[in-house]
Amino acid sequence: MKKLLLSLALLLSLTISSNAQMAHRHRYYRQAPVREYQHRPYRQNHSAPMPSTIGDFRIHVLADMGTSDFAGIFWHEAPEHFTIGTMAEYQVGLVTSLGLGLEFYNTYYAVGEYGGYYTADYLRAIPIYGNLRLSLPTAPIRPFIEGRVGYAQPLNTFVVGGEEFRSGGLYTGGAIGLDIYNLNLSFGISAIDIVESMPGCYSSDVCVDYTFRISYAFGGSY
Repeated sequence: MKKLLLSLALLLSLTISSNAQMAHRHRYYRQAPVREYQHRPYRQNHSAPMPSTIGDFRIHVLADMGTSDFAGIFWHEAPEHFTIGTMAEYQVGLVTSLGLGLEFYNTYYAVGEYGGYYTADYLRAIPIYGNLRLSLPTAPIRPFIEGRVGYAQPLNTFVVGGEEFRSGGLYTGGAIGLDIYNLNLSFGISAIDIVESMPGCYSSDVCVDYTFRISYAFGGSY
């Protein structure tokens, strides 16, 4: 009888253990839903990049008018002048450009004696100069500052009282201005030598004027 009870107990134990293992094998696990990848288009910056002007080549057609020394800073004997000319300009950097200019320079020169002027004439010259310009890269309106230096070839002489006058030699200038869609407006100062000679005597003067200059540049990318 005891053997029968032990056999039934062992059989019951094996049955419970088998059912437990089967339940473990068939256990279901909850899986998280798979999220599909959605392609998002790249957001481009719609602000247009500022075009580079490096390498641009421009031809300026220019004219300027010099006024008298109304502020009393410079003393000179040339109350006015006007020029016309042209300049080739090449953009070598983002803010830097180099130019080579040629102008016709016409200077009104008055010879003074005893506090007054007894005669006057125009002295003419051809300045050839190099120009350096620094401008802000804010197209199409670009503030700039520039300077020029060169040599002026005399074209005529003015003779009075045995003295001979001519304009020529060193030519310099500088200005600040705005480049507006290739139209250049500037205000500055220009200076040119006046040479005075007579038998046994040679001297020179510097005529300095305030200058209003206008030019238009053909070419370039702004």
